[in-house]
Amino acid sequence: MSLYSPIDRIPLSEPWLTDAEQQAVANTIASGWLSTAAPMVDDFEQAFATQFGFPATVSTHCGTAALWMALVASGIQASDEVIVPALSFVATVNPVCYVGATPVFADVDFETFGLSPATVEPLITPKTKAIIATHLYGFGCDIVGLRALADAYHLTLIEDAAEALGTIIEGKPAGSFGQFGAFSFNGNKTLTTGSGGMLVGQNSDEIARIKRLTTQAKIFTHGELDHFAVGYNTRLSAIPASLGLVQLQRFPDLLQRRIAIANRYAQAFDGWFRGCPPPQNGITQEPSYWLSTLRLPNPEKRLALLAQLGELGIEARPIFKPLPFTQAYQPMVGQLHFPVAEKLWQEHINLPSSGTLSQAQQEKVIEAVKRYW
Repeated sequence: MSLYSPIDRIPLSEPWLTDAEQQAVANTIASGWLSTAAPMVDDFEQAFATQFGFPATVSTHCGTAALWMALVASGIQASDEVIVPALSFVATVNPVCYVGATPVFADVDFETFGLSPATVEPLITPKTKAIIATHLYGFGCDIVGLRALADAYHLTLIEDAAEALGTIIEGKPAGSFGQFGAFSFNGNKTLTTGSGGMLVGQNSDEIARIKRLTTQAKIFTHGELDHFAVGYNTRLSAIPASLGLVQLQRFPDLLQRRIAIANRYAQAFDGWFRGCPPPQNGITQEPSYWLSTLRLPNPEKRLALLAQLGELGIEARPIFKPLPFTQAYQPMVGQLHFPVAEKLWQEHINLPSSGTLSQAQQEKVIEAVKRYW
């Protein structure tokens, strides 16, 4: 049970922290190293790369910043188009606007919740420079097919793996198929640093340059501070990095707990729980189930069900509203239709998935959903 939540509340996804994390933060404060230049920041980046097998990494203060830096490094700018999924968290798309480019929304695949070559290829134009593919809720999209498509059209492929740390696709970690992969360590993620992110890439020299950009492009010439480019202040600092080092050590248990929770839901809601998607073009995957997702047999009662659960202290929620339907992006999109994204949104909810979720709490969730659906 979390120390930070009322005992009768069942949160959607809260951090699972121990005395080890508290001690790590205390040690960092005592060391006096609190900035982005602290040694534990480099240690966290290297440990992450080693544990998951990524060639090069740079930490950022959030997952959104990791995507932003990927676009900057890819040279994406005004007049360029970037194909993005209609169904995702808004952080997938906002960085496209940060660099002045135009997001082009593609509908998603019903099984994976993500982009596929079939949804993306018709939208490619001479202005298209990149594709951002999201692995939503820990489900892997058809990233192998998208990799082939991006190569064929000479496009940059960026993986938004913010929700997919631990997801394995064809024996490789999510985030390792594109030129860049971005992860989030927000407070509700399986591995958390409170806030934070990681950008991974295939080219070590390129990642090293991005790392310098994230600290205001600082260089020293003849003993004086200089700046080789217009830089950014987006690198992770010491306290969250110290949290991350402990969470990395605990990650196998953090991941297995999420998977065990998903397996229990799958057993309870046979036929309605969204489990591992079927192979895409023969490519298999092992989802990480950041948030367990349930398809409702009576979607017209979705909001009423969520209200009933809320009255019981159970924090469930609809899956993300399709971005073309949001106030921020609807004026940009106009009257285009995204039928799959809309259907998924209307039929699915996320259930409590915290690593701290007890067996008794999960059974309460299951009983409550069955009672009201």
